[in-house]
Amino acid sequence: MRPWTLALRCVAPLIGSDTSTRGQRHVADSCYERSMNGVTEHAERWVKALSQLTLRNDLHLRTLLPLRDIVPSWKLLSQKERYCPLCYSDDESNKRPKYNRLLWSLDCVMACPVHNVLLVEVGSSGMGGGRPFFLPGVSRLVGSSLAGQMAPPATYEQSCMARMAAHLLDDVHHHPDAFVEGNCSPAPFLKFATKELYA
Repeated sequence: MRPWTLALRCVAPLIGSDTSTRGQRHVADSCYERSMNGVTEHAERWVKALSQLTLRNDLHLRTLLPLRDIVPSWKLLSQKERYCPLCYSDDESNKRPKYNRLLWSLDCVMACPVHNVLLVEVGSSGMGGGRPFFLPGVSRLVGSSLAGQMAPPATYEQSCMARMAAHLLDDVHHHPDAFVEGNCSPAPFLKFATKELYA
């Protein structure tokens, strides 16, 4: 089943207040948007619906929602969809489904911290071009695997920035209580860092 069909049949009825066919299709179309990874109400609605359907209570940790009170949301999500072809290649060689990493959707991340290559922008032929749906790691233009694409090497700084962002996302996943509103904010951390670094 295509992700869009699953979204239309199962998720849209739980999210959309507009029960018309057009309204439900609009909700299903948003299953491909990067904003469902973000910190907005859109991401919250998707997490709530998917949690209800899967009976899981940790799906918000697969988004940037835990960071909304910690980092500014301006330019948090990249405007362009990007990927690491070597990560897709690893997925293929390990015989697991290719998937998009949350890290790739962060605007400040330019490189893959695992392979030290620059992220590649997903190709598009413009509005209305390409395939009407897609799966991670598959070209929307020609339907071939994106694992074979070339990626230029990243600079040391780009790889370091990507690694720091990856560590932050790992911390959110492994220590979610530390990121609950009220438990974590930049001001106490900066006071602590200033005290430790400069006594």
